[in-house]
Amino acid sequence: MPCVVADTSPLFYLAKLDRLTLLRDLYDQVYVPAEVWRETLAGSQVAPERAPQFSTAVTAGWLIVSADAPAATEPEICALDPGERDAIALARHLHSELLIIDAKQGRRVAMRFGLAVTGTLGVLLNAKQRGWISALKPELLKLREQTEFRFSVELEQHALRLANESTPPPFA
Repeated sequence: MPCVVADTSPLFYLAKLDRLTLLRDLYDQVYVPAEVWRETLAGSQVAPERAPQFSTAVTAGWLIVSADAPAATEPEICALDPGERDAIALARHLHSELLIIDAKQGRRVAMRFGLAVTGTLGVLLNAKQRGWISALKPELLKLREQTEFRFSVELEQHALRLANESTPPPFA
């Protein structure tokens, strides 16, 4: 299985949708740096109903908290928030095949350093394509209505096309 590293926001959004275990289903194991884990625990205090999902994932051994990443020294990476910075550093350190990160600037920096990236929408799309969820559209609707996650109509339409859920335009 591929080595996968995650940043904080995809963990929270997937937990909010009760879809955190998709990470286990898709990737077997997901690594998070200690800073991401700290952010996750702090966020769990704000949304305590999500805390059991995270602790269960760590106890089950598929969400792995790693303190192994060396500190990033590149100014471009250091300018990011601590979770993003450490997620990129850990992904580079582990020679990760995939980094799950939502923040646009973090994604850009990660790609400049040769990392393959996806985000919450990519995880949901991958799960749909592999049959782990039956439809992408309801997940996107919940993501839009129940979280602070924002995405364009164009991105939604693109994801739905990739999931074979798009509707053709009406005839003129």
